[in-house]
Amino acid sequence: MLVAADVSRMLKLIALTTAILAAFGVASIWIFTAPYRSLNDWNRGVMTRLEAIKPHPPPEATMEQWDAIVGWTQTAFPNVFYAPDYITNETRFRSFQSELARRLDASVDLETIDWIWDEFLVLSRHGKYYADGFRPIQPYGEIHLDESGNPHNNVDVRFPSNSILNADEP
Repeated sequence: MLVAADVSRMLKLIALTTAILAAFGVASIWIFTAPYRSLNDWNRGVMTRLEAIKPHPPPEATMEQWDAIVGWTQTAFPNVFYAPDYITNETRFRSFQSELARRLDASVDLETIDWIWDEFLVLSRHGKYYADGFRPIQPYGEIHLDESGNPHNNVDVRFPSNSILNADEP
């Protein structure tokens, strides 16, 4: 027959086991999500730095065009680099991060934005899809916006069939 001391000892053991398993679970989730959090932090940092260049359009773009071009580029970063497994070449991505920081520290123009979109094409599994639908300038700096500032006029913007469907898609 169990005595009160035995019951108390069993409850303490159950509580300790539960606490250890919970700590292990939290640590596992924290470790698993570290690359996602790191990429998200980097994306937010790039978007902030791009926001700082909006008031300074290059001579070949109007303020409205530049705002749309930079805005579409800001929107692209968390979409093109949504998750670490979207990145196709980790070494080249690290080089891109360094070169991007260097270029954003200098005078940013259409050539810089063009370079960013070219890099999306080769660095991300969804880079080509995203650039086909949302690239605000064509290669070599030709501005590609409709009257509303949208680069994707008459383009089907659904994700490729190998990606996760949106809830509203059939």
